[in-house]
Amino acid sequence: MAGPEDRIAAEAKQLENIAKANIPAFAMQLHSMPASERASIARKIQADAASDHSLPPLTFTDSGDLKSADVVQPSKAKTHFEFSNGKLASMAVSTPDGSTSTEIFDPNTGRMKSMDTKGPKGSTHMDFDANGMPIKH
Repeated sequence: MAGPEDRIAAEAKQLENIAKANIPAFAMQLHSMPASERASIARKIQADAASDHSLPPLTFTDSGDLKSADVVQPSKAKTHFEFSNGKLASMAVSTPDGSTSTEIFDPNTGRMKSMDTKGPKGSTHMDFDANGMPIKH
């Protein structure tokens, strides 16, 4: 019969597979778990990450929620995610040519609040209303 440690290890492994493919889905799945299990699972994932270099760098809160993650795409674009209570709060992307894009989200609704882009041809800023529609300035 599997004990609690085996169950935590199995949950961690499932979540690690999600983290490798979809960081926001990983954060939501982890946050949906009971708080008593979440911290143990987060600690197991951190321990596994020391030897599994296919896992992206992840940081967690003391309660086990995902705090941030960094992903490097095959194109060498780098994405940094920040979370609040299991929900995406911001995402910053930088590309090898020096271009950047930063998106800020409402952690309550998940909708984008603003976006800033900078690249070789200049920069732009956009704000979004409560429905996620661009606001014209």
